[in-house]
Amino acid sequence: MKNPFARDSEVDQPGIIGARWWNKSVVESAATQGRRVALAVLAASVAGVVGLCTLGIVGASSVSDDDEKEEARQSLKLQQDFGWNFDVPNQTVVYTDLAARDFVRSALSTLVEDLAPAGADLLPFYVPTLLQSPEALPKVQLPDGSNASIRPIAEALRPIRTSSMIESEGRGKALAKLVSSASPAVALVVDLDGPDAVAFASGAASLLDPVFLFDNWPHPNGVVKAHLALAAAVYHQPDLRAAKGARPGKSPPMFVLDRTRLATYTDSPTQFDNRYTAKLPPASALRALGVSRVLYVAPLGAATVHLADLEASFAQYRDAQIDVRAVMAEAFAKTGSSEDYHFGGMVERDGAFLSQYGWGATAVGSDTTNPPFNDKGKRWTPPTAPTPDPSLATIGVTTVAVALATGYVLRRSGTWNRAPSGSWGGG
Repeated sequence: MKNPFARDSEVDQPGIIGARWWNKSVVESAATQGRRVALAVLAASVAGVVGLCTLGIVGASSVSDDDEKEEARQSLKLQQDFGWNFDVPNQTVVYTDLAARDFVRSALSTLVEDLAPAGADLLPFYVPTLLQSPEALPKVQLPDGSNASIRPIAEALRPIRTSSMIESEGRGKALAKLVSSASPAVALVVDLDGPDAVAFASGAASLLDPVFLFDNWPHPNGVVKAHLALAAAVYHQPDLRAAKGARPGKSPPMFVLDRTRLATYTDSPTQFDNRYTAKLPPASALRALGVSRVLYVAPLGAATVHLADLEASFAQYRDAQIDVRAVMAEAFAKTGSSEDYHFGGMVERDGAFLSQYGWGATAVGSDTTNPPFNDKGKRWTPPTAPTPDPSLATIGVTTVAVALATGYVLRRSGTWNRAPSGSWGGG
């Protein structure tokens, strides 16, 4: 069994005599004899260190398996410190739907830069967390060596392109044509499943400036399949880089979200909570960008048009007199045998698109110009006030066992009896 004890920091303060010897004895014993024997050594050690009892760090009378506590830690921080595949260091991710596009690993070094918005005024809102993950290695090397052999996700990463991504790319291109020249400017908030969101943004990127808001890392057991969004980003990296160089100097912003960020999570050894909440710009920032209209792009099949973590932002926009409307991504469809997408699948409807929301130069003569599959989007209105959702406070946290004596993270809570492939220890 791997050593469950590892050092977070040195204990070397006045009044804690023999702390270094005590730490060393615990680590060496655990490495050779296992957890229960190590705890016995811990008990004997503590009995000889009276100062620790006085400080209440650990009881001198006995040390048992209960001499630890559970704490909620940020999942992302655990991954950044101990490895992207925290708790399952021998597992990785697997890709299907591989694309026929060469993967040049060295290009990952510019992924964050290539997908950054061109506009300097948009950079403060860019959240490239996911794009920073491919080559990351643990920041904290555990004394027991349990994360010493972790390999970066870049070794498993491959570009993907699904049929859904192809459709989303065409839809993004079509919508960008309809809103890019609108005055006042229309900002998009694209909220589709990760790979589709990336593809949609790529399709629109020749006219709109994408601002990615992907704030998590992939994990082999992650409830958010962030490795798929990352693989889609790798596929579209050349396209987004080229569009960035050719795009007009001042283009309307397009904020890009992964809709699976709030995926259903159960506290289970087979699931890892790599969820996160959206970080949209405040209303004051949109106003400073010259934006007074926001169009929210959602999938038709969703149970609700918007997700809970957007309520506060949309309510704030509404209070700031920013007009927020919605459109369903499926409202854009191919026209006959053409590969081009149009609003409602008809070229004639494109000209009336903005008028559906009162944003056109002329009023719409008839609602028949609105395709039935956009009714859900057209009827949606932003919340007047956010509805409190207590569950959002528990997003993206993992419960770990922490040693009372040292403060070391011993393991993910409840995972001690896992198979060796899921073992973990340390600080």
